[in-house]
Formats: sequence, C-alpha cells, structure tokens
Amino acid sequence: MTKISQLIYSSFIKSTFFILLLFSFIFSRSFLGIYIFGFRVGEYLMAFALVLFVFTLFFKFENNPLNLLNSKVRLGLTLLFIFFIITFVYSNSQLTDTYSYKTSTYIWSLSFLFLGMSSKEIKLNKSGIQIFQILIIFVYVISIYGYPEGLIDFTLQISDKYELHKGSDLALFYIISIVVINRNLSYTFEGFKYLCINSSLFLPLLLFKSRSAFVACFILFIYEFYKCLRNSTFQKKQALVLLGTSICLLTISTYLTQNKAIPEEINIDLISKSYSSLSEYRLKHYQQDYPLFYFEDGRVFSGDGNLNWRLIMWQDAITDNIDDNKLLLGIGYKEMFNVFKVDNTGYGNDRRGIDKLNEQVHNYFVTILLRGGIFQLIIVLFILYNILNSISLNESKTSLGIFMFAVLFISCFDSSMENSHFPLLFYYFLGNFYLVKKRT
Repeated sequence: MTKISQLIYSSFIKSTFFILLLFSFIFSRSFLGIYIFGFRVGEYLMAFALVLFVFTLFFKFENNPLNLLNSKVRLGLTLLFIFFIITFVYSNSQLTDTYSYKTSTYIWSLSFLFLGMSSKEIKLNKSGIQIFQILIIFVYVISIYGYPEGLIDFTLQISDKYELHKGSDLALFYIISIVVINRNLSYTFEGFKYLCINSSLFLPLLLFKSRSAFVACFILFIYEFYKCLRNSTFQKKQALVLLGTSICLLTISTYLTQNKAIPEEINIDLISKSYSSLSEYRLKHYQQDYPLFYFEDGRVFSGDGNLNWRLIMWQDAITDNIDDNKLLLGIGYKEMFNVFKVDNTGYGNDRRGIDKLNEQVHNYFVTILLRGGIFQLIIVLFILYNILNSISLNESKTSLGIFMFAVLFISCFDSSMENSHFPLLFYYFLGNFYLVKKRT
C-alpha cells in the first residue's frame, strides 16, 4: 500500500493536478470539456477523485491526510460511502454505466480536500503576487469582453462547449484570489490595497452576473476588510488615495459590466444612471405586487423570477421523491430527475435550458437529498461541520467558516458543485488554505 500511496500522492501527480487546477481557474468549464481519447478532462479528474476517495478512506498508509482531520470526518465519509452503496443497489444503478458516477460526483469530489491537504501550502512572494494580480485582471477583462473569435472556434474544436466564467465561477475565483493574497501578505496594508482594488472591480461584475454570488462575496469582503483594518497601519493620506481609487474603479466597473464600451464623457448623470440601472436590473422583482417570498396553496413562491423558478422546481422534485417513497434513500444514480422529464414550459422557462442539456436543480443540498435521500444529506452536513471543527483556534475557525459559507451559499442557487471544476477548486483550496497547517 505504501508504494500505491506514494504513486497517488506523488509530486508528479500533485504537480500535474496543480497545473490542471490552474487552467481550470483561468478557463473554467471550457478547459474541463476538452476531449482526450474520447473522454473529457473533467471526467478524468472525477475518475481520479473516485480512486483517491476510496483509497484514502479504506487503506492505511503513512501520512494519510485523513489523520489530520477530526475522527468524525472519517466516520462521516465511511457512512457516506456505505449509504452510496445502499442507494446504488436499491435504485438498480449500473456499475458499468458512467452516468452512475456522473450523478454521484458530490461524493467523490470531497477527495480533492485530501490532495489540497497533502500539497505544500501555497506561498507567493511579491513577484508571484504581482503575476497573480495580472491573472486576476485578465479574468476580469475576459469575463466582460470574451475571447477572440479564433480562440473560440479552436475551443469548440477540442472541447464540448465554449463558456465564459459564470457568476459562480467568478465568485469562487474572487474568493480564492482574495484569500491567497491576504494570507501571503499577512493582512498588511499592501494586502488591503489589493482587496479594495479587486473588490471594486469584481463586486459590480458579480452583481451583474449573479445575486447569490454577489451576496456571498460581499460577506467575505466585509470579513477580509475587517481583518485588514485590524492588522494594518497606514496614514490618512494613503487611505484617502485608496478610497478615491476604489470609488473610481467601482464606478468604471459598474458601467463596463453593462455597456462594455468606455464612455466618451463621464459625468454625474452617467454615473448615477449606471448604478441605478444595475440595481434595477438585479434587485427588482418581476412581479412587483408580490413580496420576495410568499405562501400560496401550501407552497412557497417568490416575486423574483429566477428564485421562483428554482423554488417551484425544488418543491416539485422533493414532492416526486415523497410520492415515490424515495425520500430516505433517494432516487439513485441511473436517471435524471422527473422534473426534467415532464412538460414544464408552462412555468415560462424550460427547465432543460436552451440546449436541452440541463439536468441540475441548481442547489447542492437539494441534489444530495434527491440523489441520496435524507440519510446522505445528514451525513454530508455532518462531514462539513466536523471539517470546520478540525480547526482549534477560534480565529482560524471563523476564517474557515466564512470561506465555506460563501462557497456553499452560492451552491444553494447554482449547479456549480455538480460541475467538476468548481468542487475541485473549492475542496483543494479549503484543504490547502486551512487544514495543511495542521501538519506543521
């Protein structure tokens, strides 16, 4: 087992994985869709995640990253695997059907945590941070203007789709970037400058792309802002210059996210219109006479169109499981949810999407409930809670809690955790940021 563990956790594997992680960071879903010998990069990563999960959980070897976690995490992971087998057999899912593993990625993706914990903690010097900042600006610009047509055509030739960073992807990128820079600069004024500048650029873009992503990132921003203020020392002049720069960038970003073109003339009316139009676009209800949440005929609805679409779908899907007596163990892994099989165009938006490929209910925890039942949902919550409890220091636990909350909040309104790149990045950096230090 020692030789196998040395191979799985070898420097070559971790270096290769980090390169793949970096490309996922920059190119998001488009990179994970690249075909190699008939399978996509994301499918290879999830296959590796399954092997990593089973091997790390059930075999003893030196420097097993599980030993650094609360013993209850191992118990939770073991129970999760056992109930996966029970649900798998109960639902007549097929071992030879790749769809069974595609629909159970919420289990296997947890193993990216182990790879993050077993890798060296990410350290950036001043030059490294500057290069990283260039990467941040690059992603910001591409998210607004996209790639050149030639690169798009090339991507479509080698990948299953071309897709820019979605709101959830940008949010995770922002969260990881902010934490990386501040941790490496020890929350000094230098890190505070990066925080203010990057937040001024990204927060309007996030609000334009996704409200849940904006809320999650704004909460993280407030916490990181507080930590920087508490640990930094700076002069009033520096603060005023930074404040002025941040307001200018915030205004420019608010305008660019909606118009893309730089205005010929900037005046008060233009600034006011940019802020008000962004607020109206993202914060108003499509049904003005209805509140954000309301009850009718024993169900929950919303005056907000996007949220209402999700609420109806979640409740329909859960009702299907209850009616089929599958609430405890779930529907398993061999078929899509019934809410995607029935005619639902009456809701004003086909749940399968424009390309008819969507199979996700846009909620991480509802997905677990539907696939694996109440038992698996409780176990996953138990695992996440005890990962948080693996940290002893209150301040570190708070930082980890904010990080986990921000990402999981986004995943309550998006299909992000059902992709391969999003949980890959989340769990890897969760282990590397907050749990790797337990080894030192």
